[in-house]
Amino acid sequence: MKNTINLIVKDVEKAQRVDQFLSNKEKDLSRTRIKNLILNKKLKINKKTITDPSKKIYADDLINLEIPEPKKTSLKKYNFKLDIVYEDKDLLIVNKPSGISMHPGAGDYDKTLVNALMHYDSKNLSNIGDELRPGIVHRIDKDTSGLVVIAKNNISHEKLFFNLKKLKNQIAPRTEGDLRNEHVTEIANKLDVSKEEVVSMNRRLSGKEHSLNAPVGEDGDQW
Repeated sequence: MKNTINLIVKDVEKAQRVDQFLSNKEKDLSRTRIKNLILNKKLKINKKTITDPSKKIYADDLINLEIPEPKKTSLKKYNFKLDIVYEDKDLLIVNKPSGISMHPGAGDYDKTLVNALMHYDSKNLSNIGDELRPGIVHRIDKDTSGLVVIAKNNISHEKLFFNLKKLKNQIAPRTEGDLRNEHVTEIANKLDVSKEEVVSMNRRLSGKEHSLNAPVGEDGDQW
């Protein structure tokens, strides 16, 4: 059964983004979840459907956010041996081989990494994004091999999304040429990662290594 959140904006709450307003009001809903609901036409302001999460609100605005009943997924489990290089209670790091898609789609619905994850541990995967992509924080091409980070819960999904996006934004402005040593040191210090990690990410983003396809995010909201 769907649930609807009904709110009226107070004068002291005006001029905020609507997603920020809802996030402050509804602590049980992550801002990412709220954003996805808005993009999926589940928000009305003064009875008008709004699809812009950044829309500013005004005093006395009537806010209605529909929370649909979770969809039952029909993901099949795929008995595929995952090459897990790290695991804790919040995340998995999987060495994805070439030849396997990240998630169902484009004619491949049963033998993807997501199907293999469902077989491995279907109860411990984030569900912030698309129901056919539990746990998926970023993607790489089907014919590309490499390490993939999988979120086991929604909190880790959001933190991984934020930190990977921050890393990409730090490096992206310098991808036209090689990073100078002082730039490597500066970025590594800011992000609290090793210099080797910064250089490796820069190579991928520069196209010197074929690795990240749609680096981090969800469809329609990639970097």
